[in-house]
Amino acid sequence: MMKILNYGSLNYDYVYTVPHIAAEGETISAEGMECHLGGKGLNQSVAIARAGSRVYQGGAAGSDGDRFFEFCAANGVSTEFIERMEGACGCAFIQVDSSSENCIVLYSGTNKRQSREHIDQVLESFEEGDLLILQNEINELPYLIDRAYERGMRIVLNPSPYNSQVEESDLNKIEFFLLNEVEGEQISGSREPEKILSYMKRRFPEAKVVLNLPAGLSGAGGGYYSCRRYLYRIFYPRDRLSGFCQKKSGIRGESRSHCRVQKRSCRFHPLGRGSGSFRKFRMNLFCRNAAAPVKCHGRGGIFSLPVAKRHNLLYNA
Repeated sequence: MMKILNYGSLNYDYVYTVPHIAAEGETISAEGMECHLGGKGLNQSVAIARAGSRVYQGGAAGSDGDRFFEFCAANGVSTEFIERMEGACGCAFIQVDSSSENCIVLYSGTNKRQSREHIDQVLESFEEGDLLILQNEINELPYLIDRAYERGMRIVLNPSPYNSQVEESDLNKIEFFLLNEVEGEQISGSREPEKILSYMKRRFPEAKVVLNLPAGLSGAGGGYYSCRRYLYRIFYPRDRLSGFCQKKSGIRGESRSHCRVQKRSCRFHPLGRGSGSFRKFRMNLFCRNAAAPVKCHGRGGIFSLPVAKRHNLLYNA
């Protein structure tokens, strides 16, 4: 049975509610402060666990990391591959203003103290066909990709934040890319979705690409999934999300009415007809896309992640 290793960051997120983002040299008073558990690594592990799969979290935690272990245990995330060490965990200081704009200062802490020895020790427990999920909030990303590829693991990469460490990695070893419009532009040099996907197809012809887009770029909100011979377009009207989340009794009807997936051959790629069950894929993608606004309307990203039971309710109306 395939095992899932998510090797990534663990952060404390300190969120300050402010009337406006502080300007250079300005001192302002916060109207509120909350501390959440986060980090791209932990967020993805909890999302996988709540979707019903067993996941192992890899990484490092400092002497102040007890809350991460307690939270992981309560949410079905295995912590046997998290290394404890002296020092502080990573943390983010986040200003959020009245219009929900934010400004973030990130301190990496133990996230940037991964050792190759620990990586090798962790990967010994995984084999060909197992899944490795990576983000770029830790060090030794190129080494992780190389060692996992040698073992025949399938690699998923969210190249965020995009920097020289991503460019130093052998991205030809990646099977799945998870991008938004920012990383898409940084990799391809273009902000146009079709040009981003065209570039990814030329450079990584065997890779699968998920490109998430805001309403302004995708027209109705949603994104794309590119898989060899097919391009899938996901539509989710942004102006429907608020009503979708607030009407508990109408969740099923709202989701079915306003989320749709369209399959088409790529006009900008020389893609022929492919095989596979589009209906099955559409059902899976639909559930995940319908779950997204549920998360967006919760307070604290990780605490608002929906569980598998709610994913299923969104589709099986």
